Amino acid sequence: QIDRLRHKVLIAPYGHEGVKFKEIKTRREDGLRLTHVGQIYGNRTFSELIEGLSYLKKEDPATYAALEVRQVGFVCDAERSRVENSPVADRFEFIPTVPYEESIEEMYASDCLLVIDPKFDKPEKNVYIPGKLFDYLSTGRPILCIAEEDSATGESAKKFGCIRTDPNGKAVAKCLMELSKNIKNYDSSKYNLAHCKVGVEKLDHMLAAL
Repeated sequence: QIDRLRHKVLIAPYGHEGVKFKEIKTRREDGLRLTHVGQIYGNRTFSELIEGLSYLKKEDPATYAALEVRQVGFVCDAERSRVENSPVADRFEFIPTVPYEESIEEMYASDCLLVIDPKFDKPEKNVYIPGKLFDYLSTGRPILCIAEEDSATGESAKKFGCIRTDPNGKAVAKCLMELSKNIKNYDSSKYNLAHCKVGVEKLDHMLAAL
């Protein structure tokens, strides 16, 4: 499906100049603040993240204790119950839906931004890329994608140099351990190609050619 549709897709650079921040929340000096901005419901689930955190709690308690997961936006009752009834509920903080400008502030306040690909019964249905990915890219923060390698999100993660892990608990736990150790050395300058200040002239030519 992705191969068949790829020629129809144009990814335009995007940024959020013009947003006037009231206050940029402080990032953590120690540990890891992992933030997901967007809705969690239906096929987009916390299940693999919960499983990964459960492994992390057993294998590396110190890293687990220093990790914070912030969910910004709507969460359905089923997913909220999944978190609250899990052994890792103490790592989660739920932030209600906020205006767009505040959601950008939350992104900047994160050590790493989280993309969770929706789960489908058939892999070929994973042809969707979360729109939030392009807001994420413009912040320059590291991005962790929990997604299959051959999904549209997985391919985008590779293209933009994001961190990607398979959607299973052990893989997520291993990724979180490595991320916690190396987060201060992460180079996100590669995301410049997704910023609206870069490549605008090229975008103009592409749009004019459509």
